[in-house]
Amino acid sequence: MQRLYDFKAVTPADFTSLKKLWCDVFGDSEKVVDSFFQKTAEAENILAAFHGNEPVSVLYLLESTMRVGDCDYKAYYVYAVCTAAEHRGKGLMKALLDLAYEKAVRDKVSYLYLVPAEKSLFELYGKYGYKTGFFYDEAQLNRAELSGGDYDAVQLTYDDFKKYRRSTECALATPCEKTFNSFYSPADDEVKVICVEGQGYCVAEFCDGRYIIHELFGNDTAVLCCVFKALDCEALVVKRPAASGGQPYGMYRAVDNAPDFDNGFFGIPYGG
Repeated sequence: MQRLYDFKAVTPADFTSLKKLWCDVFGDSEKVVDSFFQKTAEAENILAAFHGNEPVSVLYLLESTMRVGDCDYKAYYVYAVCTAAEHRGKGLMKALLDLAYEKAVRDKVSYLYLVPAEKSLFELYGKYGYKTGFFYDEAQLNRAELSGGDYDAVQLTYDDFKKYRRSTECALATPCEKTFNSFYSPADDEVKVICVEGQGYCVAEFCDGRYIIHELFGNDTAVLCCVFKALDCEALVVKRPAASGGQPYGMYRAVDNAPDFDNGFFGIPYGG
């Protein structure tokens, strides 16, 4: 009897079908999805279940580092986890997450981490061995409350990106350069990466009628002065790293007894 599903290696020839599955499940524009596949996607880090010749369930492993305490560990960001509607409830995602763990062991990766798309999924991923460890607090900031100099935005480089992120003491996940080139040069005009030379950077998104700062690292005052100027707005919401008392938004699975944490942060993805 022929198997209903095959878990097999993805090749670039499958990218067109994978893009269609992504757009069908998440509703993202072709422009955004094309940018990810052009700049970041690597066939060897894509795990998929196929029905015939079509991928119907998939996840993407994005190379990262996880800084916990004074140590840097290899990590995979488990990204864009999805299954076609007609193939859900068949155990495909659990099988892919198990394969991701096995790959992490082979690749000597210490952490897998992800962001559940809905609150209800925290319980589901918990059954797969994931723990809630990423939290944030948010507060509204008004332009009138801020005083500082006049700063102009410059292009954010990967070296500066890593340097500014070192300014936080939380357990911090940082994507590799290929992922940086996709996520921090967004194809979506509603997402802005604003950097002040020698000061810091932030990621701002216009979402649900307001500006949200998803990441803010470095000199807060200098960066925010530039943000208000660049966005020409009077108020925005800032998300900041928080310990376990904050709002949960991310989960992780430690590999081979890597240390646990409850103060993780990485900022992306957008739309939260």
